[in-house]
Amino acid sequence: MKNAMEHLEMTIDELGPFDGVLGFSQGAALAVAYIYDQQVHGRMVPFNFALCFSPVLAFSADEHCTESVIKGVCARRVDLSAPTTEIKSLGLASKELAFVDVITRVVMPAKRAQAMLPDHDLGVYSDGDGTDAPRLMVPQLVSEKINIPTIFVSGKRDMSFMRDMSEITRGLCNEKMMKKLEHSGSHQPPQRETEVRAAVRAMEWAIGQSSRMANVHL
Repeated sequence: MKNAMEHLEMTIDELGPFDGVLGFSQGAALAVAYIYDQQVHGRMVPFNFALCFSPVLAFSADEHCTESVIKGVCARRVDLSAPTTEIKSLGLASKELAFVDVITRVVMPAKRAQAMLPDHDLGVYSDGDGTDAPRLMVPQLVSEKINIPTIFVSGKRDMSFMRDMSEITRGLCNEKMMKKLEHSGSHQPPQRETEVRAAVRAMEWAIGQSSRMANVHL
């Protein structure tokens, strides 16, 4: 993730400035993770709005993000393949349960469907001390929400775990500054003219919102 973040930052420096960012799937998740990282560390967010198509799960490049939760799960040696009732009986803290829920409900089905890129060994979340575990961003665990206008667009026919991924990543954003759209397709941007127009209207809304925010801060 650190390499991806650095590459994105180099691209912004070389080709920017940009009014907004548009991303699809992993690109959308990277954009969300980058915006969050900039915001939470008090750095300028280089985008006024974000348009995210079918984002997958977002991961942080900050080794301290969700660190205590991951280490707590690892310390308990949670069997991620165990039934939900068994996991709940372990006495995990609410944040640890929220994290494990994402792993078992979303990540593991994606792994079984060979839809994980890269295909991490999930043992990093149940063995060792969690140091090498990817920092999965879960809404209940982050310290704040993204505060720029965001648009999230997903397909009604996408696989259920992919739709769940989009929902989780969407949860990292301030609901009051976010719009959610669905189109009739699967894991792809909208194709039908009416659905494309709906996405354009949503983007225009985001641009308008970001302009009003800029005027307030003048």
